[in-house]
Amino acid sequence: MALQMTVEEYSSHQCVAVQQRPAVLQRVLGPYAVLRGNRPLAVLFVSGSLSALVDWLAVVAICALAYRLTQSATLVALLTFTRLLPYALLVPATGVLTDHADRRVLMVAATAGRALCLIGLCAVQSRTLLPLAFVCVCAATVLSSLFRPALLSTLPQVVRERKLIQANALFSQVDMLAIGAGPVVASVILVVGNERLAFLLGAIGLVGAAAVLVRLRIPAQAEPGSPERAAWAAEMLASFRFLIHAREGTLLGVGLTLAGLSLANGAWWTIATVLAEHDLHLGGQGLGFLMAAYSMGGFTSGLAVGEVLRGRRITTLFIVGAGASSLALAGVGLSPAGVFPFVCMFALGLADVVTKVISTTLIQTATPVASLGRVVGALESGLMAATVVGSLTVSPLIAAVGVRAADVLVGGAGLLLLVVSLPLLLPLVRGRVRGLRTFLHQVPVLSVVSVVRHAGLAACSQLERFLCGHPILRRREPGDRPDLIKRGKVEVVACGS
Repeated sequence: MALQMTVEEYSSHQCVAVQQRPAVLQRVLGPYAVLRGNRPLAVLFVSGSLSALVDWLAVVAICALAYRLTQSATLVALLTFTRLLPYALLVPATGVLTDHADRRVLMVAATAGRALCLIGLCAVQSRTLLPLAFVCVCAATVLSSLFRPALLSTLPQVVRERKLIQANALFSQVDMLAIGAGPVVASVILVVGNERLAFLLGAIGLVGAAAVLVRLRIPAQAEPGSPERAAWAAEMLASFRFLIHAREGTLLGVGLTLAGLSLANGAWWTIATVLAEHDLHLGGQGLGFLMAAYSMGGFTSGLAVGEVLRGRRITTLFIVGAGASSLALAGVGLSPAGVFPFVCMFALGLADVVTKVISTTLIQTATPVASLGRVVGALESGLMAATVVGSLTVSPLIAAVGVRAADVLVGGAGLLLLVVSLPLLLPLVRGRVRGLRTFLHQVPVLSVVSVVRHAGLAACSQLERFLCGHPILRRREPGDRPDLIKRGKVEVVACGS
């Protein structure tokens, strides 16, 4: 039977095909749709992308410079330690500053300052000048401890809460691309030039990122001005107490789970280097191949995670993602030589992005915007401390049990902390604990209120608990505030005339 189709039928079929292509393309591009019509987010995206790429480029160039000048792996490790430790120590204080200063100014100054640090590294061309490298690396770390809390604290100011997952997915995707592309770009530069050229190009990239950030326009914070000297310690302690006690301890469960994954991350670079060289027979370049598989997994997850998580129980997926990360990491140590280690690394990248996106969103929605900087700083400090612990303990562990067993134990440690955290995470899974901003967005009368006003309402709201039968409001009391019922039932009783 011959196939016949009129011109009208053909045209209608062609129109359907044309209409379907954008829908498929929209799903593939996923998180990038959140940039449409949001200029402040686009500015943060461009500057964050350049910053992340330069960070990984600089890490490779710094390690190459130190080893070329000294031929000492110990000195390279010491330089890496110098790069990590100040971040863990200073980020709680810089988080407090983030909540009181202009976040745009902080990000511009931090980015431009890191460019100056890279220019300073260009002068390190002999072993006698190596102390200057430590100074520049330390200063760059201090400035990075300003940039990241300010960036994460600014996102809820420019993105509606229902799109925070897509925005966080976008930035996680950028991080994964930087992990894969940064070292590759650095390697190409080192082949055609030297470390000085890498530092110079990195500085140019950061200057461009700072110039883009100058165009950022965000609402003013609720707490302008610098805190008193005596208040710094009090506010830092308050941020840690918030993470431990707020939302019935659920944020502590998120933090402990992330700490297990960060500990594994600190140990991974040493484990991967030894595994690739001696057990997986991939040679010196094997670490780069493994990290490329990890980056591809993270990039793939970043494309899909915003669409996958929309409207689903994200806390359950956070638990699944954290468990999958630990199992995938342990799977690399159990893998024979061949393709399976790369499969495990790809799965690790997939799971890590899911975990990172959900945890960042949970922290952002559970914390008032006015104090988000210091809370992010406290969390980042704890996670970096766990990373440092992992990097310091992995060498004795490998010497004691071997590299494969060490990898399995490190993955098991992350899984153990997840199990310990489960009782704290279950209230989130059951929907009993929600952040004030999340709750306010679900109040019908407030559904049309802007994201900035929601943040202001959450910042000045107070959560109170009342026992059964206890009066909330009595007759003739002044009505100086609105009361919203977050959980439970109330009864209105009028006695007398």
